[in-house]
Amino acid sequence: MELRPLKKEEYDQLRKFLYYAIYVPPGQEAPDHSIIEQQVLNKYHEAFGQARDESLAAIVNEEIVGLVWCRQFRKEQESYGYYRDDFVELNISVLPDYRGAGIGTSLLKKMIAEVRSKGIKGISLSVTNGNPAQKLYQSLGFKVIETRTEDSLMALCFEETNA
Repeated sequence: MELRPLKKEEYDQLRKFLYYAIYVPPGQEAPDHSIIEQQVLNKYHEAFGQARDESLAAIVNEEIVGLVWCRQFRKEQESYGYYRDDFVELNISVLPDYRGAGIGTSLLKKMIAEVRSKGIKGISLSVTNGNPAQKLYQSLGFKVIETRTEDSLMALCFEETNA
């Protein structure tokens, strides 16, 4: 497996991986693919490549099988995983056939190191309550900041005194 930044000509892959990032509890039907075009979600892929946008793709046999990306939002942009203006918000997704093989862990560890090396204060994310990925995030140092009705806000702060 190779980990590398997403190439500009691959930015359309963000749409695909955003869809697979949506947690569907066992026994529930997956939403229609058009859900990622809703304003509340399209901000995670639209016009990607701005300052503070970061991405890493996991490549197996020349195919992107996993993707992690971060964007920096402001409070008024109302993103699901917003914590602070000086944090980036993380999204991660691994194709179903490749889950459970450590790809997500590898992507997260490398992205955490990348973001930290750029002087960004921390990473936040939203995770659906009941999603087993929450345990992975906690094992890498993310802490629950707020538990909401359907999800939890988690953050990894690179400053010792916050979060």
